[in-house]
This record gives sequence, structure tokens and C-alpha cells, in this order.
Amino acid sequence: MRVSITIYDDQVETLVPNTLATHKTEIIEKIKRIHSRGYTNLHEGWLEGSKQVSQKYNNEQLNRVILLSDGLANKGETNPDVICTHVHGLMKHGVSTSTMGIGTDFNEDLLEAMAKSGDGNYYYIESPDSLPAIFQSELQGIMATIGSKVSLGIEPSRNVEVLDVFNDLNTTMYGRYKLPNLIMGNKIEVAIRLKIPPITHTHSLCKFRLAWDTPEQIERQEIKVALKLPVVSSNQLDEFPFNVEVSARIAQLIAVRAREEAIRNIDNRDYSTAQKVLQNAQNAVCSAPMSLNLKEQELAELESLQRQIDQGEYVRVRKQASYESYRKRNSRSE
Repeated sequence: MRVSITIYDDQVETLVPNTLATHKTEIIEKIKRIHSRGYTNLHEGWLEGSKQVSQKYNNEQLNRVILLSDGLANKGETNPDVICTHVHGLMKHGVSTSTMGIGTDFNEDLLEAMAKSGDGNYYYIESPDSLPAIFQSELQGIMATIGSKVSLGIEPSRNVEVLDVFNDLNTTMYGRYKLPNLIMGNKIEVAIRLKIPPITHTHSLCKFRLAWDTPEQIERQEIKVALKLPVVSSNQLDEFPFNVEVSARIAQLIAVRAREEAIRNIDNRDYSTAQKVLQNAQNAVCSAPMSLNLKEQELAELESLQRQIDQGEYVRVRKQASYESYRKRNSRSE
């Protein structure tokens, strides 16, 4: 593994040029000498880090910039669209970007957008004490990544409609859904609602195409699967039980939408409506068929958001709600 370390504020400085991660003690000592200074030239810091990664680019390995920030981009290029365009351009050349925001002073919308544009991960870190575990998770994910630039194509057959993709995933220029990197041992769950007309014989109702890039292969990899369901009578269909796992996943993703609606209410300073939205989400989770542990976790997160609104911690609740939405939409494991 290779590593480089770039720090940024008013100025940008490379503490550790791109090198093999063998002299760990020297690298750690340089990190310990980092201290806060002036403004936050986030874009220039990211750009220098990108140059360091690109200098030793290896198309047989995962090449990634990890951007860490505890402040707002207020120096140099600050336009989110321009920054994300640059991040996406670098991703097309094989260098991805993950972002980490610490505390309450960073711009979560920008860091999440950069991670999406860069085919990487976004993390919200409330306390610096959590940073080692988050870094370990990211580095382990990098080493276990087996596919990048992952997309899911959904092709319904005639008369079959895709009514909803509950994850609310971004789409590619070809209309396919963008998925997070394929990491060994991690699941990616996408919940879809189809409208299927009455049928008289079994045939393909919908085709799914999973595609990804891998360092070992020049050509893009893909798997195609067709959905077929048995033909049953109306009475038999009414007797089918709900799938608890699917119902639980849908309830989670509906609660994600409630979080995002609450964020919009908070941005409009309509805190009472935000509370109502989160309470409605709690009620929906309570009535959803899911395991007790999962239900308790989901309710605890929603209750935490409500409590923060009661205490006037609007900046914190926005970051937490945004991160929970991002994490659950993308089925990230930590």
C-alpha cells in the first residue's frame, strides 16, 4: 500500500509525498505535528492530494483520495458544482474520492456530493475519538473492494411498471442506478416496487443487469438476471405472507425519506413540521414487520433526531439525519 498526506488551510502543504507505507513511525510523527491555522481551501487541498495519488497511479489497484475536513470551504474554489465536476473527472481517470466531515462546521451537502461524484464513501464523524475506527473501516473497504463504478439496470417487460425504487439512487446517463462499490462481505440491498398485470403463464417479468469495473479485467463485468414468478390464483396470492426482510427494508427506506423531508423543514425553519414528520416515521416503523433489534435501532435513531430538534441543535440534527439517509440508501456496512 502507498500513502501520501496533504494538509490545507490558507495554504496547501504535502507533509508526506506519495510513498510506500513502510516508515509508519515517521509518518505518525508528522501527523502529530499538524495543528489548526487559517481558512479552508478545501478544493486546492483535494487537488494536491489527487496529484499525489495520480503520480503513482496503478490500474491494478484501487486509487483513492480521502478528504478530511472540519470546516467550510471558504478559500479558493468554493462552488460545489465546479468542485464535484473536478472530482467526477478524476474518477473517470481511475482515482476515486471518499470524504469525512468532523464536528459541526463542515458542509455535509458538499462532502456527500463529492463522495457520490467520486465513487467513494461519505462519513459524518461527530467526535475525533471515532476517527481511528472510521479510517480503519475505510481502509479495510479499500482493500476488500472487488468492483467499482457499479450500476444496476432495470428493464421491465411489456405491461410491467417500475413504480418505485425506494433507495432513491442517482442514475447514470444511460438511466441505470448508481450503486456503491462492491466490497467483499458487504451486502447491497435495493428495494423495488413493480406493478405486474395478471398473467396466464410464467415468463420473464423484469430483467436486472449488474455491471462493474474491476482492476483485473479490461472489459466491464456484468451479470444479467430475469425475474420470473409462478402463476397462482387470486385466492392463493391473498394467502401469501409478507416477506419480513423485504418489509423491514422498505420501512427503513421510507423512514429515510422522512429524514430528508425533516431536513427540508429544518432548512425552512419549520421545526414543528420536522418533528411531526419524524413522529410519523416512528409510527410507521412501530407497525412494520421487522426484527426487534432492527426496530429498536431505527426508533432510537429517529428519537435522537427529535430530541436534538427539541434542544435546538439544528446543525447537528441536520448532519446526523443526512448521514443516516446516505448510509441506509447505500446499504453501507460499518
